[in-house]
Amino acid sequence: MNNNFKVVVLDDDPTGSQTVSQVPILTVWDQEGLEAELLGPDPLFFLICNTRSLVEQEARSLMRQVGQNLKEVAQKLGLKLEIIIRGDSTLRAHFPAELEGLEAGFGEKFDAWFVLPFFREGGRVTIDEVHYFQEKDHLIPVGETPFALDPALGFGSSNLREWVEEKTRGKIPASAVQHLRKQDLQSPDLLQKILRLQNSQVLSADAEVLDDLRPLAQAWLEASAQGKRILTRSAASWVQVVLELLRGFPSPAYLPPHLDAKTGGLIVAGSFVPKTTAQLEVLKKNHPDLLCLEWSIEDLLEGGEAMKMQQKILEEALINGQNALVYTSRTLKTLGNAAENLELGHQIAAALSLRIGSLKVRPRFLIAKGGNTSYDLATRGLGVRRCKVMGQVIPGVPVWELGEESRFPGLHYVVFPGNVGEETGILEVVDFYIR
Repeated sequence: MNNNFKVVVLDDDPTGSQTVSQVPILTVWDQEGLEAELLGPDPLFFLICNTRSLVEQEARSLMRQVGQNLKEVAQKLGLKLEIIIRGDSTLRAHFPAELEGLEAGFGEKFDAWFVLPFFREGGRVTIDEVHYFQEKDHLIPVGETPFALDPALGFGSSNLREWVEEKTRGKIPASAVQHLRKQDLQSPDLLQKILRLQNSQVLSADAEVLDDLRPLAQAWLEASAQGKRILTRSAASWVQVVLELLRGFPSPAYLPPHLDAKTGGLIVAGSFVPKTTAQLEVLKKNHPDLLCLEWSIEDLLEGGEAMKMQQKILEEALINGQNALVYTSRTLKTLGNAAENLELGHQIAAALSLRIGSLKVRPRFLIAKGGNTSYDLATRGLGVRRCKVMGQVIPGVPVWELGEESRFPGLHYVVFPGNVGEETGILEVVDFYIR
């Protein structure tokens, strides 16, 4: 591995480490913290930007700041950086705002933008330019799923070329996007195709299994070594393939900690997607001894006596060794526009994190369900600035070991994406820790 070369994965929410292990994660991007990480031994690290929770202009501005900091630190250290923006595999994204913001921060246009949303564990595959959500034996174009109806980040196109045109409002027409079919990925002139890309040309690719991406990742690294500047917007599987090439071996499997604490474990669910609701119902049905607390959004936002009483009930249960589930009421009022919906989501996540973060008892294990929930709980509630992803407790669900600066140092913290897992997903994770 070239010691003057690093890959930085900018994650648009906290869940993107769902395919790798033994990798550092930063939740801050000050130059001092970036310099310390870039001087470390790891060839790749994550930087959580959480831009999916922002409105477009805020996301663009944040990425510009991150890009500028990365450029200045890299120049100081004499490092070459490759940047991956890890985003949602169902195509909810601030595209092209994040990429344009990053380019502005670096002060240059990259030669190419790769768009690679394939995510094996989540059943997101790209076939003949069309991106699908695989539900058991059925392939559903992502533009026909509930994810496409996201009030802040929705879209209509499932064809990747057409998605780029839609998201750029015609600035990049579908005909200008170069798409690689499976035979193209096996072509001996793949590297030359990449070397010919210029002026932020968009390239996408078919992928149904990890091996489909390996030739492209190898060509990407070779093109980088020849001075090509490529910015990638991908799902988590691309990160997995890249890291395996950099290390020369697959990420190690997750090894659970020895849990000798007498306190109860805690599951916190803030995600409102239907998949989460279904998973909670399966969990409650199979664990009737679980303390289940439904916290109303109104009470959470008000923060009055009702919430103080709920928090006291939760603490007493955990102290007595009872496992507990806290979840927000399952109906979310949709407001007038994307900015208002995002702000409401922030307020709910912040209030939930404040309550959980102020608990006086350390839970035996902690599972957070949903991107905003897990991010706010980690950063606002638990004070996490740096941690390490230890691996996946089930496919697509990462586990962090919290840093010494956090409220619960060394705790294994499960970051469970809202849109991942079968209906038994949360049940499987809980059973893993209590068996």
